[in-house]
Amino acid sequence: MQQVEFRSGAIAPGECISGGWNLVTARFGMYLGIGLLTMLLISCIPCVNLFLIGPVLAGFYYVALRDMSDDPVEFGMMFKGFENFVPLMVAGLIQSIPGIIITVVQYTVDFARLIGPRTVDHGDFFQARTLDAVLAGLSLWLVLVIIGISLFAVVWQVALSFAIPSSLKGI
Repeated sequence: MQQVEFRSGAIAPGECISGGWNLVTARFGMYLGIGLLTMLLISCIPCVNLFLIGPVLAGFYYVALRDMSDDPVEFGMMFKGFENFVPLMVAGLIQSIPGIIITVVQYTVDFARLIGPRTVDHGDFFQARTLDAVLAGLSLWLVLVIIGISLFAVVWQVALSFAIPSSLKGI
């Protein structure tokens, strides 16, 4: 196995940002169109977006990586991710697991609020009912669960951040 040498300062963040800015500004209209279409496809179509996120992001990465290597690019290349639809869809679904969990928790809470007990003015403001105490405890528990899921989502996204770009080797 080959040893990888560690070099401090091998990646300069300022150079990465300026290089990315130069890449985008050279073809600003194309990147703006691809970015808007990507956002439209993966955020505005409920439920279907879970199946499209992998192929659409792969197409976006494909255009950007080809442009970085000075290969010719065009707007239609954004749809190259659909050539490997099933593997990219699975990768996108796996990356979306924390978001799906958070959405299910959110809908559960919203549904419980719809069918749950209504607050009633019961006279003295400082006299809490038992139900109020239980709901306050459940609310605190829910906040802790959402914080835990959010931390898990960050770690999950970092761990899988290169899953879709690395699958572009076959395209």
